[in-house]
Amino acid sequence: MHHVCHLSSVHPTKDVRIFHKECASLAAHGYRVTLIVPGEMDHQDKGVDIRVIPRARSRSERLLRSARLVLRRALETDADLYHFHDPELFPIGLFLKAKGKRVIFDSHEDLPRQILSKPWIPSALRRPVSGVTELIENFAAKRLDAVVTATPFIRDRFAALGVRAEAINNYPMLEELDLGQTDWTGKKRQAIYIGGITAIRGAREMLQAIQSTDTNLLLAGPIEATLTEELEAAAKGAQIELAGVLDRPQVVVALRESMVGLCVLHPTINYLDSTPIKLFEYMAAGLPVIASDFPRWRELVGDSGAAIFVDPKDPTAIADAIRSLINDPTRAEQMGEAGRRRVHSGYHWGLELKKLVALYESLLDT
Repeated sequence: MHHVCHLSSVHPTKDVRIFHKECASLAAHGYRVTLIVPGEMDHQDKGVDIRVIPRARSRSERLLRSARLVLRRALETDADLYHFHDPELFPIGLFLKAKGKRVIFDSHEDLPRQILSKPWIPSALRRPVSGVTELIENFAAKRLDAVVTATPFIRDRFAALGVRAEAINNYPMLEELDLGQTDWTGKKRQAIYIGGITAIRGAREMLQAIQSTDTNLLLAGPIEATLTEELEAAAKGAQIELAGVLDRPQVVVALRESMVGLCVLHPTINYLDSTPIKLFEYMAAGLPVIASDFPRWRELVGDSGAAIFVDPKDPTAIADAIRSLINDPTRAEQMGEAGRRRVHSGYHWGLELKKLVALYESLLDT
C-alpha cells in the first residue's frame, strides 16, 4: 500500500477538491492517505488520516509559521509521495524532492493572472508581482515530478515549460450531487449562488438583479470583508438570505430547493479561461444556469441548452434571465435535465480520478 500525503497551509480541513475528491477518493482506491491541513485536532475521516496545524491568524503568520509546521508534520509522515496545494509551499516541495521523495504541485488557480485582479495588492505593483510569481512557479515546477492543474489552460502553461502536467478538472461527484428525479412543484421561487461572495464574482450585480424580480436569492459562502455590511443590510429584506458556509449535505438540500443557479463572475483574465466548479455542480443537480457569457464557458456547456449566457456586469440582463426561468418551470426543468446529461457525458469526478490514479501509479512504480 503506497503512502501519499497531501499538504496545505491555507485550505479548510474538508476542502471539496483536496479532501472530498482527492484524498477520500484515493483512500477508497486503496492508498494510505495522510492530509496535513489547518484545523482543530487530529482525526480520521473517510479513511484519511488528518493531521492538523494551527490556523494562522494573518497572512504573515501563515507565511512565517504555518509552512514550517507543515514541513515538520510532513517529515513525520515519511510518505512515498507528497502532493501540495499552495504556491507558498514550493520551498517545502523542493526540500522533500531533494530528500528523494516524489512530489506533485496542485495548481488550483492561475496565480500569476489571478494576482492582476487582487484588490489587496496596490494596482501599480500587480504586474511586477505577477511576473515574479510566474518566474518562481516556473523555476520550482521544473524541479518537481509533476504538476496537476484544475483546468486545461493552466496545464498548458506548465506543459509549455517541459513540465509533466495533467489537468485534473474540478468536476462534481455524481454520487453527491445527482439528485435524480426532483419534484419541481415543491421548489421555492429561488435563485442560488454557492461560493466565495465577492464583488468580482458578481455579488452586487446579483443583488441588483434579484431586487427587480419577485424571486428570492440564497447566497451561500464566505463573504468578502468589504461587502459584509452591504450584504447584511440587503438581507434584512425578504428577498435575500445569507446562508453562510454550508457543509456538503446542506449544499444538496439548498440545490434541491432552488430553481436557478447563478454563476456571473466578472470577465477578469483569471476567470475567462476558468472551469467553474459551480457551473457543473448546478448542472449535476439538475438546475438551469445563468452564466457569464465567456467563450470558454460556452464551449464547456456546448449545445446542451443547459445555460442562459449573460453579460455578468448587466443586472438587467441577469434579472431578465432569472424571470424567464422562474416563470417557466417547465423550461427550467428541461434545461436542468439537459445539464445533468451533459455532466454525465464526461464532466464528472469519476473520470478525473482515473487520471489522477494513473499519474500516481506511474510515479510510484518507477
